[in-house]
Amino acid sequence: MYTLNWQPPYDWSWMWDFSPPVHGVVWKRSLRIIMPVVWRWANIAAW
Repeated sequence: MYTLNWQPPYDWSWMWDFSPPVHGVVWKRSLRIIMPVVWRWANIAAW
């Protein structure tokens, strides 16, 4: 997974649970692309 200096404030597992059955693969694949960008922006904002 991704190495972070801090733990996320809450669990993102609920997003996986509510993923649409048909577009589940696309949804999870898009999350794998979006989440690193969000964490990177959050780390920059934290500084």
